[in-house]
Amino acid sequence: MAKLPPRGQESKIFWTRTLESSEYSQIAEAELIKFTPTAISPRFPDLEFEAVFIQSKVSPSHRLILFPHGGPHSAFTSEFSYHIAIFNSLGYSVLLVNYRGSTGFGKNSIDSLPGNIADYDVKDCQVRKMFGRLLKSELSTIKKTCQSKI
Repeated sequence: MAKLPPRGQESKIFWTRTLESSEYSQIAEAELIKFTPTAISPRFPDLEFEAVFIQSKVSPSHRLILFPHGGPHSAFTSEFSYHIAIFNSLGYSVLLVNYRGSTGFGKNSIDSLPGNIADYDVKDCQVRKMFGRLLKSELSTIKKTCQSKI
């Protein structure tokens, strides 16, 4: 993996090798975290959303990449993803947000979106701010804090 240098300086490209590992569990650990939204729908006040958090074990730098999926009618699953594994091997943790309206969370979740598209989904993805402040903590602390403050 490499970052392209400015035009004319291509010979100075610096390549970073990803970590080679026989077990993905040596690179990262994943957990499903449920959130209560900050913007509550008056018609559907009990809706929650979730995110798959894949924390890198490679680097203590606490860098986070947020992936909101396209949609609203799609969702992230916990299946293996090669591009996420590459980011994990480079020391980046990844947060895959299944905001309200994502597929698989029921009719009320989808029905809460009309009139709130680009509002609820954006606010749900802003959980990254909480994670950015908390990545220096243990995963269990992150989970407890996000469930109580978001």
